Amino acid sequence: MTVPASPLRGRSEPVARALSALRGAGTRGSGGVLLVSGPAGIGKTALLSEIGQQAATTGLRVARSKCDAIEQVSPAAPVLAMLRAGRDPLATAGEYEQITRTVSEPLLLADRIASQLERVSAASPLLIAIDDLQWADRISRFLLRTLVSRLTGLPVVWVLAGRDDDFGPEITGHDLVRVNQIRLAPLSTSDRAT
Repeated sequence: MTVPASPLRGRSEPVARALSALRGAGTRGSGGVLLVSGPAGIGKTALLSEIGQQAATTGLRVARSKCDAIEQVSPAAPVLAMLRAGRDPLATAGEYEQITRTVSEPLLLADRIASQLERVSAASPLLIAIDDLQWADRISRFLLRTLVSRLTGLPVVWVLAGRDDDFGPEITGHDLVRVNQIRLAPLSTSDRAT
């Protein structure tokens, strides 16, 4: 599986680490978690976009979402939104409607989303990317923690980005899930010059 070089200057190492996780999902059927952190404006969203594009070229289904900066739209909105994101949503309109009916029952909601992702990942490896986790509501954080744990061992790669370095343990807990922390630093002068 040959992957084109990343157009992101100064980010070849983080992209290579992400691609390694994607290859694991595509070839070995194993998943993992990439936690991308760094201050505002450092390039987290650009990195997530590049990872998503690379994943799509390698045959993974990609679902992306982001948390709301102003306030939470509704409980679990970023996790639910990723189910219907993109050209090839992970849930049909009918499946989505069934899942959203349980939004007031977080345990049942987590079970329904996990079941949906299990079905989808049985047919094709997945990349699920959620940006701006610093603004995630508590139900979304609960869902992510539950889903990452339940889907361990399936070909699902999670790319979660936020400003805080400490959101990883809250999401991944103490489960035996492979976690790769990517802390973005400012670009060097030579990377910015061209």
